Amino acid sequence: MGGPIEVKFQNRISARDLDGLINLEKTRQSAILLSKDRLSVGREYVAIPVSLFLLLA
Repeated sequence: MGGPIEVKFQNRISARDLDGLINLEKTRQSAILLSKDRLSVGREYVAIPVSLFLLLA
């Protein structure tokens, strides 16, 4: 089963914006963060631009 997905469609994503996602991840699998233009892989989550995510669907 997949992990949580959160959408943050904004130019800047602060650490505070990710608090809920990181806390939820502690009890589940890795999370996916859909962002406006950010592409990165971290310990707690993977950030994918919404446009790229929609191409995968």
